[in-house]
Amino acid sequence: MAEETKPEGEVSEEKEQEKPEETPESPKQETQVDRAERAVKELDEKIKYYEGLKDEVDKAKAEIILGGRSAAGQEAPKKKEETPLEYKNRVMRGDLQ
Repeated sequence: MAEETKPEGEVSEEKEQEKPEETPESPKQETQVDRAERAVKELDEKIKYYEGLKDEVDKAKAEIILGGRSAAGQEAPKKKEETPLEYKNRVMRGDLQ
């Protein structure tokens, strides 16, 4: 059969019938799959957000450690052991602690 050609502005009746029309009275029902896909997208966005926050926290911690404002990795200064002469002088002064 030979097909009739129609001007560009017209749509064939067959194509019109294939497309389901959505009217305000019959909105598309959201299926469980649609809800699951939407939930996955939301979770992906939240994961990216929290990964960004984690990177910022890691950078801040690194700045603190490398900036010398932290005692991380440093030993407490050792107390100097008192010699017998220093002990005698301290006792004679009455400086007992």
